[in-house]
Amino acid sequence: MQTKYPNGEAQTKSLKTRRKILKTARKLFRTRGFEKTTMRDIAHESGIALGAAYYYFNSKNDLVLEFYLKTQKDIESRSLAIFAETRDFRKRLKLLFDLQFQRLAPDRKFLHVLAREASSPKSPLSPFSGRTKSIRDVNLAVFKSLIRDCTPEISGELAEMLPSLLWLIQMALIFFWLHDSSRNQQRSRGLADSCTEIVVQAVRLYRLPLARHLFKSLNRMLGEVMSGL
Repeated sequence: MQTKYPNGEAQTKSLKTRRKILKTARKLFRTRGFEKTTMRDIAHESGIALGAAYYYFNSKNDLVLEFYLKTQKDIESRSLAIFAETRDFRKRLKLLFDLQFQRLAPDRKFLHVLAREASSPKSPLSPFSGRTKSIRDVNLAVFKSLIRDCTPEISGELAEMLPSLLWLIQMALIFFWLHDSSRNQQRSRGLADSCTEIVVQAVRLYRLPLARHLFKSLNRMLGEVMSGL
């Protein structure tokens, strides 16, 4: 006989089960690897039936996408606290890149394995796939918040273009960070600082026709890539 719960209690139980599955999957992906872990393994370790696991997540990919989304929402929440402390564009961007590395560090080994899967253009885990659009949207919202009310002021066309370009730089930095064998990934942090300085200088030069043309060309190129997804 199926146990019945009041609506609120049922929702709480469902949420706890969902979180437990996700936590277990994250642990197994870390220890066994993404490819070797099965949904059956996840269900067994979670102490639930396999059918129940599939009720919440259709596949391992769905678990990963949920992990991605929760991670980005956590970064979004933390970034707002950072942006409240300073309006300086350079400081905000540097602190955001640092936050990304810090938040992803515990799952670096797991993410390194996933990077191979996500590198395929047809993979639902690709950062450019249709399945990851909601995750991109959260990430872009972070960069829009970074730009909002910053100093120096960024507005108009530049404010519209910059979030997507910063997102692309961030993805390149994370990919480099995943493969960085230097101690505590110091090369990645140095590269992030260099990218920050380049972006700051480019923003300052935006008033010049050549710089505006470069920004617009990069933005158009990125738009063409994203429109083809």
